[in-house]
Amino acid sequence: MTHGQAKRIRRAAFALVAMIATIGAHVVAVGQVHVTPLMLVALLTVSGVAAAAPVSRGDFVPRQPLHVVAMLMVTQLGLHVVIGAVPVAFGLEVHGHRALFTPLAIAVHLVVGVQLGVLLAFADRLLGRAVRIVARLRTLLSCAATARAATPYVRIARRDGVVSSVSWGAHRGRGPPLSAAVESSHLPGRRRIG
Repeated sequence: MTHGQAKRIRRAAFALVAMIATIGAHVVAVGQVHVTPLMLVALLTVSGVAAAAPVSRGDFVPRQPLHVVAMLMVTQLGLHVVIGAVPVAFGLEVHGHRALFTPLAIAVHLVVGVQLGVLLAFADRLLGRAVRIVARLRTLLSCAATARAATPYVRIARRDGVVSSVSWGAHRGRGPPLSAAVESSHLPGRRRIG
């Protein structure tokens, strides 16, 4: 997983969670709301656009929980206003009309925002760990590939004094370990390899 992929995953997850939290809180706070199949289209569209948008260069850095909660609150506020103005675009049919900001709506958005913000912050840290693990694996694999390319042949001395070159990895599992074969060349009367 690259840093760019992690940023895209984070952005898509944040957009999806913000939409679900806002729509859910809106349904609870306003009441008399029916959800239509268009809501699924709206959720997938917003999440897809968030994932497809270009990412900034640089490393993926997990965000602090308070930062995530604050971002989620601001996003919910904006979405609440937009959903209140055009509920049909988000797959909601509102029956009756209530004030845009009620104490119940604010309380529901706060509770949902804090809970989901903490959950998103935890997921952000998991993404950061995944990026670090993949980076370490890439480093290890590239080091192993470089070592094989740098030493394609190993010189091995046999008991009769003949020195032969064996390709790296050939005859693996047969005979003494490579270190024992090289050390045997240090016996008196043998040519030293190295």
